[in-house]
Amino acid sequence: MRGLVHPVKRFLTITSEEELTMYTIICTRPDGADLDRCIDGFLVRNALGGTNYMMIDAVIAMLDRGVRFFTEVRGVRVEVVARNGARRRYVTTLGDGFPPNNLLRLPPC
Repeated sequence: MRGLVHPVKRFLTITSEEELTMYTIICTRPDGADLDRCIDGFLVRNALGGTNYMMIDAVIAMLDRGVRFFTEVRGVRVEVVARNGARRRYVTTLGDGFPPNNLLRLPPC
């Protein structure tokens, strides 16, 4: 599928099928007034440039199925992964030494 160009977004070139299942987290919805103290959801951009709001449980389920999520700040991209916490699963970025791209440092939605 090399060089597939979306007919509406001709400026965007998808170079692999894998890129179609990659999402960039743009912003986070901070935790509501509940006990889990976890991010509630994210605004994500897909490979074709569309955006959707996704609840954290949906993101975790997609990560578990092999879909890849990233954050990108000032050109530095880092992968997002699901981890097991004491009470529930959560998402975090892989450590890369660049704090601005950590999930909790992204702007709120």
